[in-house]
Amino acid sequence: PAGYLPTDEDLKRTILKGISGTAMPVFQGHLTERQLESVIAYIKCFSDRWDDGSCYTKPVELPEKPGWLVSREGMENHAARGKALFSLHCAACHGASGDGENAATKGLVDIWGFEIEPADLTREHYKSGDDLAAHYRTIALGLDGTPMVGFLKVLSEEEIWDLVSYLARVREEASVSRP
Repeated sequence: PAGYLPTDEDLKRTILKGISGTAMPVFQGHLTERQLESVIAYIKCFSDRWDDGSCYTKPVELPEKPGWLVSREGMENHAARGKALFSLHCAACHGASGDGENAATKGLVDIWGFEIEPADLTREHYKSGDDLAAHYRTIALGLDGTPMVGFLKVLSEEEIWDLVSYLARVREEASVSRP
């Protein structure tokens, strides 16, 4: 959850899959398991927070993907519900179309005080990952250090999956109109 240190699995996922739109490359297939463990141990030397037990918490168990995600009809039904949720909870920052263009977001800053722009959800790749589970994780837990809050205590599991379905549709529709 936001406010706590990432788990070793979080660090492993970031190292192996990289971070889209940043200088963090993909290391999948380039490191042995032992090398990966060594990199994770080294990363933990960068901050004293790793020595503070209060910075740790149990990892949040994410639910399995619902069965309707494999069906076009199921995705469309849930995307329609997700659109209403997006308008209510997300559009103020990400814009009505999800492209991040919205005057309400001017002046957002990260924890270091640097200006930050909301993600353009119409892009082909998302910073936190492209698979639907990554979208669920981001919506549920937020992105620590950014204005992106988690909705795990605000929305139900199904509502978060509805949002994930809607975002998949937004991204798909944008890809059709890209040159």
